Amino acid sequence: MKKMISIIVIASLVTALITGCETKEQAGTAIGAGTGALIGSRFGHGDGRLIGVAAGALLGGFIGNRIGANMDATDRANMQSAIINTPMNNQAQWTNGNTGANYVVTPIREAQTNNGYCREYQTTVTVNGQTQRAYGQACRQPDGSWKMMNG
Repeated sequence: MKKMISIIVIASLVTALITGCETKEQAGTAIGAGTGALIGSRFGHGDGRLIGVAAGALLGGFIGNRIGANMDATDRANMQSAIINTPMNNQAQWTNGNTGANYVVTPIREAQTNNGYCREYQTTVTVNGQTQRAYGQACRQPDGSWKMMNG
């Protein structure tokens, strides 16, 4: 369950951070809280479900905030560049010198879809010794820009 929350939070956070948000902590907190509440809603019935939503929102918000706090503008630029420019099944890797967070991005598949030309990728982020993985997809838009399609 913890792994599922981490995957959803990271994928959502990466999408929000690349597409632009007020602050990375706010984006992480909001996305994490929403994701946690959604997951928490799947447990219990009646009042138990309400408790699950509240607990999920609190936990997800905390996790999202901490991941967001560790990702800066350089990390966002590196992430987008890695997704778009790294050859298939090769890794782009960097460590944020200020936070110590380590990032590894591996494009794993590309295809023409209903959304246009898209690339799927795997992201591994290690923050304070905790490694978390997520998958995502980015698609080229008609104007040549890239849009994160999941989150």
